[in-house]
Amino acid sequence: MADRPNEAERKHLIKEYKTLVGGITSILYRLDPVGIAFENPHRDEYASEAAMIARLLPEAKDAEQLERAIYDVFVSQFGGSVPGPTSQYRDVALEIWRFTSEVRTGAVG
Repeated sequence: MADRPNEAERKHLIKEYKTLVGGITSILYRLDPVGIAFENPHRDEYASEAAMIARLLPEAKDAEQLERAIYDVFVSQFGGSVPGPTSQYRDVALEIWRFTSEVRTGAVG
């Protein structure tokens, strides 16, 4: 069993998670994979999907696996026909992959 993080580690993990979710939410809003952000002033429209994607990041070994995970999140949230084909999430996955790499190396946040 892994040791519990100390207070400083816990604060760092919380900050990193918030940075990830905020960045992923922004990416999803801008790329709008299912068309819910168009002319929508609510910039947090994809916040729940972003949180789900952030929780799946450690399991993704590359952008291709992340693409499939993102697609699965959208199918679970919107049903089978709304999300479109898996390939529709390629650009989303690549951008999220780049962003999360920057967060983990300290280039963001």
